Amino acid sequence: MRAIRIAFIAALLFFSGIVESTWLSMVALPGLVPPLTFVFVMSFAVRRNPSSAALLGFAAGGLFDLIPPSSTPLGMSAFSMALVAFSISLIKPYLVGSLSLPIFAISIAAISDMFVKIILASFMGVTQSYTSDFFVNFFSLGLYAAMLATFLLPITIWIDSKIVVKQKTILFR
Repeated sequence: MRAIRIAFIAALLFFSGIVESTWLSMVALPGLVPPLTFVFVMSFAVRRNPSSAALLGFAAGGLFDLIPPSSTPLGMSAFSMALVAFSISLIKPYLVGSLSLPIFAISIAAISDMFVKIILASFMGVTQSYTSDFFVNFFSLGLYAAMLATFLLPITIWIDSKIVVKQKTILFR
Protein backbone atom coordinates (compact mmCIF):
# COMPACT_ATOMS: atom_id res chain seq x y z
CA MET A 1 0.00 0.00 0.00
CA ARG A 2 2.87 2.36 0.76
CA ALA A 3 4.37 1.81 -2.71
CA ILE A 4 1.04 2.64 -4.33
CA ARG A 5 0.79 5.83 -2.26
CA ILE A 6 4.32 6.92 -3.22
CA ALA A 7 3.75 6.10 -6.90
CA PHE A 8 0.47 8.02 -6.94
CA ILE A 9 1.98 11.14 -5.36
CA ALA A 10 5.01 10.92 -7.68
CA ALA A 11 2.75 10.68 -10.72
CA LEU A 12 0.66 13.60 -9.49
CA LEU A 13 3.76 15.76 -8.95
CA PHE A 14 5.21 14.74 -12.32
CA PHE A 15 1.95 15.64 -14.06
CA SER A 16 1.75 18.98 -12.24
CA GLY A 17 5.36 19.76 -13.17
CA ILE A 18 4.64 19.06 -16.83
CA VAL A 19 1.46 21.16 -16.76
CA GLU A 20 3.29 24.01 -15.04
CA SER A 21 6.17 24.03 -17.51
CA THR A 22 4.02 23.75 -20.64
CA TRP A 23 0.51 25.15 -20.29
CA LEU A 24 0.86 27.46 -17.31
CA SER A 25 3.97 29.11 -18.75
CA MET A 26 1.68 30.64 -21.37
CA VAL A 27 -0.53 32.14 -18.62
CA ALA A 28 2.25 34.04 -16.86
CA LEU A 29 0.61 37.42 -16.31
CA PRO A 30 3.17 39.68 -14.57
CA GLY A 31 6.21 37.60 -15.47
CA LEU A 32 5.81 34.62 -13.16
CA VAL A 33 4.39 31.20 -13.83
CA PRO A 34 1.73 30.04 -11.35
CA PRO A 35 3.54 27.64 -8.95
CA LEU A 36 1.33 24.56 -9.37
CA THR A 37 3.94 21.99 -8.31
CA PHE A 38 4.99 24.09 -5.34
CA VAL A 39 1.41 24.42 -4.12
CA PHE A 40 0.87 20.66 -4.44
CA VAL A 41 4.02 19.98 -2.41
CA MET A 42 3.08 22.49 0.28
CA SER A 43 -0.48 21.16 0.40
CA PHE A 44 0.87 17.69 1.10
CA ALA A 45 3.46 19.13 3.53
CA VAL A 46 0.69 20.69 5.62
CA ARG A 47 -0.56 17.16 6.35
CA ARG A 48 2.75 15.27 6.67
CA ASN A 49 5.49 14.96 9.26
CA PRO A 50 8.63 17.08 8.69
CA SER A 51 10.86 14.31 7.34
CA SER A 52 8.42 13.10 4.70
CA ALA A 53 7.53 16.68 3.78
CA ALA A 54 11.22 17.50 3.25
CA LEU A 55 11.70 14.35 1.18
CA LEU A 56 8.65 15.19 -0.92
CA GLY A 57 9.90 18.76 -1.37
CA PHE A 58 13.36 17.55 -2.36
CA ALA A 59 11.95 15.10 -4.91
CA ALA A 60 9.59 17.66 -6.43
CA GLY A 61 12.29 20.33 -6.49
CA GLY A 62 14.69 17.92 -8.16
CA LEU A 63 12.05 17.14 -10.75
CA PHE A 64 11.47 20.85 -11.24
CA ASP A 65 15.24 21.35 -11.73
CA LEU A 66 15.28 18.70 -14.46
CA ILE A 67 12.25 19.86 -16.49
CA PRO A 68 13.64 21.58 -19.63
CA PRO A 69 12.89 25.30 -19.30
CA SER A 70 14.70 25.30 -15.94
CA SER A 71 17.02 28.26 -15.54
CA THR A 72 18.36 27.43 -12.09
CA PRO A 73 21.41 25.33 -11.24
CA LEU A 74 20.73 21.68 -10.50
CA GLY A 75 19.68 21.22 -6.89
CA MET A 76 18.72 24.80 -6.11
CA SER A 77 14.97 24.24 -6.36
CA ALA A 78 15.32 20.88 -4.61
CA PHE A 79 17.08 22.41 -1.63
CA SER A 80 14.78 25.41 -1.34
CA MET A 81 11.59 23.36 -1.73
CA ALA A 82 12.80 20.80 0.84
CA LEU A 83 13.65 23.55 3.31
CA VAL A 84 10.31 25.31 2.91
CA ALA A 85 8.30 22.05 3.01
CA PHE A 86 10.11 21.05 6.20
CA SER A 87 9.37 24.45 7.73
CA ILE A 88 5.69 24.44 6.79
CA SER A 89 5.22 20.96 8.22
CA LEU A 90 6.68 22.16 11.52
CA ILE A 91 3.87 24.69 11.90
CA LYS A 92 1.21 22.07 11.10
CA PRO A 93 -0.25 22.05 14.66
CA TYR A 94 -1.05 25.76 14.36
CA LEU A 95 -2.87 25.30 11.05
CA VAL A 96 -5.21 22.48 12.05
CA GLY A 97 -8.87 23.46 12.18
CA SER A 98 -8.61 26.67 10.18
CA LEU A 99 -9.72 27.26 6.63
CA SER A 100 -7.68 30.34 5.81
CA LEU A 101 -4.45 29.78 7.76
CA PRO A 102 -3.14 26.93 5.53
CA ILE A 103 -3.79 29.05 2.43
CA PHE A 104 -2.00 31.99 4.00
CA ALA A 105 0.86 29.71 5.09
CA ILE A 106 1.27 28.36 1.54
CA SER A 107 1.34 31.90 0.19
CA ILE A 108 4.02 32.89 2.72
CA ALA A 109 5.90 29.68 1.89
CA ALA A 110 5.98 30.63 -1.82
CA ILE A 111 7.43 34.01 -0.96
CA SER A 112 9.93 32.36 1.39
CA ASP A 113 10.93 29.97 -1.39
CA MET A 114 11.69 32.97 -3.58
CA PHE A 115 13.87 34.49 -0.85
CA VAL A 116 15.73 31.19 -0.34
CA LYS A 117 16.38 30.97 -4.09
CA ILE A 118 17.68 34.56 -4.16
CA ILE A 119 20.04 33.82 -1.27
CA LEU A 120 21.20 30.56 -2.86
CA ALA A 121 21.73 32.28 -6.22
CA SER A 122 23.90 34.94 -4.61
CA PHE A 123 26.00 32.28 -2.83
CA MET A 124 26.32 30.18 -5.99
CA GLY A 125 27.34 33.16 -8.09
CA VAL A 126 24.51 32.81 -10.57
CA THR A 127 24.62 35.73 -12.98
CA GLN A 128 20.89 35.56 -13.65
CA SER A 129 19.07 38.42 -11.99
CA TYR A 130 16.41 37.21 -9.57
CA THR A 131 15.83 40.65 -8.18
CA SER A 132 14.50 42.28 -11.36
CA ASP A 133 10.93 43.42 -10.78
CA PHE A 134 11.24 42.16 -7.22
CA PHE A 135 8.07 43.75 -5.81
CA VAL A 136 5.95 42.69 -8.79
CA ASN A 137 7.22 39.12 -8.42
CA PHE A 138 6.74 39.28 -4.65
CA PHE A 139 3.06 40.19 -4.83
CA SER A 140 2.18 38.11 -7.87
CA LEU A 141 3.85 34.97 -6.46
CA GLY A 142 1.98 35.32 -3.18
CA LEU A 143 -1.27 35.96 -5.02
CA TYR A 144 -0.79 33.03 -7.42
CA ALA A 145 0.05 30.68 -4.57
CA ALA A 146 -2.98 31.79 -2.54
CA MET A 147 -5.33 31.41 -5.51
CA LEU A 148 -4.00 27.97 -6.38
CA ALA A 149 -4.03 26.86 -2.74
CA THR A 150 -7.68 27.86 -2.46
CA PHE A 151 -8.56 25.21 -5.04
CA LEU A 152 -5.77 22.65 -4.62
CA LEU A 153 -5.67 22.37 -0.83
CA PRO A 154 -9.12 20.71 -0.53
CA ILE A 155 -8.25 18.42 -3.45
CA THR A 156 -4.97 17.32 -1.88
CA ILE A 157 -6.63 16.82 1.49
CA TRP A 158 -9.21 14.56 -0.18
CA ILE A 159 -6.51 12.68 -2.13
CA ASP A 160 -4.39 12.31 1.00
CA SER A 161 -7.34 10.98 3.00
CA LYS A 162 -7.96 8.33 0.33
CA ILE A 163 -4.36 7.10 -0.01
CA VAL A 164 -3.20 7.22 3.62
CA VAL A 165 -3.28 3.88 5.36
CA LYS A 166 -5.81 3.94 8.16
CA GLN A 167 -4.73 2.15 11.31
CA LYS A 168 -7.22 -0.02 13.05
CA THR A 169 -7.61 0.44 16.77
CA ILE A 170 -7.86 -2.71 18.78
CA LEU A 171 -9.56 -2.18 22.09
CA PHE A 172 -9.28 -5.69 23.47
CA ARG A 173 -6.93 -8.56 22.72
